[in-house]
Amino acid sequence: MSEEAPAKVKANQHESYWTFTILAILFPPIALLLGIVFMTKDNKLDRKLGEHLLAFSILFMILYGILWAVWSAMAANSVLAPTYTPYQ
Repeated sequence: MSEEAPAKVKANQHESYWTFTILAILFPPIALLLGIVFMTKDNKLDRKLGEHLLAFSILFMILYGILWAVWSAMAANSVLAPTYTPYQ
């Protein structure tokens, strides 16, 4: 009479969770491709890991883009950028 709800699948239950999470942080484009591959699997746990990889890879690509823009703006206005001072 009372049926138990199926256990919710979480990405951190996957055996390769931490390996792929670190990969997503260090190399987001590779993790994006792996996320797409894992999303096509039949196993619910693999699909959940694929969702996790997609989310992390997109998040870190955006974060790295923002950091690159800030760094390049700072570098353009610092001693790292060559300056031109014409002779008078």
